[in-house]
Amino acid sequence: MNNAVMLLGRISSKSSSKFSTFSIAYLPFLLPRFNSDNVSHQARHFSGNPEDAIALFDRMLRTLPTPSAFAFNKLLTAVVKKEQYSVALYLFDEMLHRDVPENLCTLNIAIDCYSRLKRPELGFSILGCVLKRGYEPDVVTFNTLIKGLLLVGKNLEAANLLKRLFTESLCQPDEASCLNIISRLCEPAMLSLLKRGWRKARVYDYYAVIVDAMASTGVSPDTLAYNSIMKGLCDLSRWNEVENILKKMVANKVYPDLNTYNMLVDAHCKEGRVEAAEHVMKNMNVEPDIVTYNSLIHGYCLNGKMNEAGSILRIAVNSGIKPSIVTYNTLMNGHCKKGGVGEVFRLFMEIHAQGLERDVVSYNIMLDALCKSRRITEAFTVFNTMEVKGIVPDIVTYSVLIEGLCSAHCFAKAFSVLNKIEDKGIDLDTVIYNILIKGLCSAHCFAEAFSVFRKIEDTGLDPDTETYNILINGLCKDSKVKQAKDLFSVLPSPDVVTYNILIGALCKEGEMEEAKFFMKKMVNNNCLPDRITCNVLVRGLLKKNMIRDAIQLLEEMDSRKFTIDATTLSMMESRGIKSVRRRSVKKESRYQDEK
Repeated sequence: MNNAVMLLGRISSKSSSKFSTFSIAYLPFLLPRFNSDNVSHQARHFSGNPEDAIALFDRMLRTLPTPSAFAFNKLLTAVVKKEQYSVALYLFDEMLHRDVPENLCTLNIAIDCYSRLKRPELGFSILGCVLKRGYEPDVVTFNTLIKGLLLVGKNLEAANLLKRLFTESLCQPDEASCLNIISRLCEPAMLSLLKRGWRKARVYDYYAVIVDAMASTGVSPDTLAYNSIMKGLCDLSRWNEVENILKKMVANKVYPDLNTYNMLVDAHCKEGRVEAAEHVMKNMNVEPDIVTYNSLIHGYCLNGKMNEAGSILRIAVNSGIKPSIVTYNTLMNGHCKKGGVGEVFRLFMEIHAQGLERDVVSYNIMLDALCKSRRITEAFTVFNTMEVKGIVPDIVTYSVLIEGLCSAHCFAKAFSVLNKIEDKGIDLDTVIYNILIKGLCSAHCFAEAFSVFRKIEDTGLDPDTETYNILINGLCKDSKVKQAKDLFSVLPSPDVVTYNILIGALCKEGEMEEAKFFMKKMVNNNCLPDRITCNVLVRGLLKKNMIRDAIQLLEEMDSRKFTIDATTLSMMESRGIKSVRRRSVKKESRYQDEK
């Protein structure tokens, strides 16, 4: 019989409880035994190592009458405070083995130890013991279990447990637990999962239940809690629910603060919803600050509306708001993307005139604008000035320079910059190597490109899917489809871009059967074709007069609501195809052209 069964046998009881729906979650479990090599602890009554705790425990056992559960709990608590969780669990095991007095607090301490050891499943096993002993779990029990789930990233499971506490009236969790879960549900990693559809439908239910329950039980969510919820929903683009939460917030007499408005303005702008951001800003009941204006400027820059972005800057200045370095960097970046190197330079010079200090981001944008204009010599002049001013170049700085040199086919100098980075001991990633490989492929220097590819592996990095896509795309553009297929065969996880490149190349060469084979292959590999895949294949089929196959694929596109590119539509019309219902036409955007 293992330790788990023995332990549960010692504390088993058949008392009834309203918590009987809970059962022992995970069995068997193994309680850690004491190890004299454990890190020494320092508790108030100990000299400094675990043996002292055990010695005190033994003395307590020999004391007559036997000390109360309260006394033993004080010992366990002292051990836990010194982070000696395994020692505390060893003493807990001994208490059960020797029929030492215990109570709910004792069991809560054991649950806490397992939570801190990131073994929440064993904490739930102790919950089963709590119920079998006839105790009713209290708020401490459940708060500790929730903490254990959160510590291992099981945020939705923690939220589900909290929801049950409210909906089944098991107990009333404290405000800290509620706010902690709301915060955890809004973390970037959690939102990333939700964006991919993982349990996405459930998250708002958790938000709503937790907030409503908090309000109904007198635990009032504060502005920070509401802000966290709205931030999470904004990141999921669930704007109607954001509006509902905002209304509920005001109804509960919790009012938006500047952080609320800044978060909403920023979220709208990042999604390209600048008009919605303007609406929020106009209805603010507090004065906007530079963060508010910076978000709005960023929104206009993302939409390429540089005149409007400049107008926002003037409004901010006229309102007595001093621009920050973020303001200028945002405007510079917007003009850089529009090819306005002159305006970038003007803003770059204005930074100093405004009494601000340029940072590495300012220099990186200036370098990028010059490199994109093929003004490489001037770019290196700025780079040298940067070092003189004490601004330490980062990996982005060097990436910009290498990309600029590659676009000008100055590969010798690009390799020189790469060597300089390596000599400085700067940690490199695949991105900078991908830039160099892309430049070499565009110049048909495939031997050198594959040399860099091998160098990635030699440095201990793994070439990523983008690395392979760049090489495969370059080979296909150079009509080296066989070599591209050979490289494709060793790619661990091709993505939709990889397939689109290869299918496009095969269609260009008229190899339609092989193109269809690769489309089936991508489906079998759980990589679903997208609009680009289908349009490329339809054009290839029409070019080979495989009308029936083309119509079949067009009907499939229609069922999936894929749009038809202008070039595809033109080819359909030239062949008299009118039976397929057409959807809105989008401007053609093939990966090969984008690269």
